Amino acid sequence: MVARMEFRGGRELEKALAQLEKAATRKSTARRALKKAADPIFRAYQANTVVATGTLFNNEIIGTRLNRRQAALNRRLGKSEVEIHIGTADPAGIQQEFGNVHQAAAPALRPAYDAEGGERALNRISDEMWLEIEKSADRQAKRALRG
Repeated sequence: MVARMEFRGGRELEKALAQLEKAATRKSTARRALKKAADPIFRAYQANTVVATGTLFNNEIIGTRLNRRQAALNRRLGKSEVEIHIGTADPAGIQQEFGNVHQAAAPALRPAYDAEGGERALNRISDEMWLEIEKSADRQAKRALRG
């Protein structure tokens, strides 16, 4: 299956982000925007994730940290790259999502991504990035005025 997505305005976003003074500010701005843009996927994931008793997992996460095993399998980021992760830290959640020889898969994350991800997520990322860049630029200007 091939999916085509279109994302416009990336170069302009990159230029606006580069105008922020500190690399740490650029990264935290991007991280905040990604978390906000991923929130609808995360909420759909939480709504879809149930265990046999019908309760939600308590350890579903949206964040930048991976557990030790996941970090070992993940590629290393460059100094200017930012990523976030949506999922569960519970090994049982992985079994629930993908299944195993003893239980059928009951996916929750993939349907959430299908409903809220893709081009819709890219548009949310763009919108949130512009808002966060404006906020960061305003804070930067206020700091410059204070001296």
